Amino acid sequence: MIEAETRARIRHYFYAEHWKIGTIASELGVHPDAVRNAIESQQFNQAQALRASIADPYLAFIRETLEQYPRLRATRIY
Repeated sequence: MIEAETRARIRHYFYAEHWKIGTIASELGVHPDAVRNAIESQQFNQAQALRASIADPYLAFIRETLEQYPRLRATRIY
């Protein structure tokens, strides 16, 4: 998987500098298909929404229980 910084450099070289896909691939040392995917992906343009944790509804209960019983193990809380 390509890091966000590399993805940004790929998009900069392609759109701002007008480099070809093969040139970008050889410059950054990645496969041309990875460059093509980075250019075509919409993931870069859209921020991902943070998902709620499964434990979120139970955090208050867990904290209260641990305040009362600080030596309680996680398996007992579960």
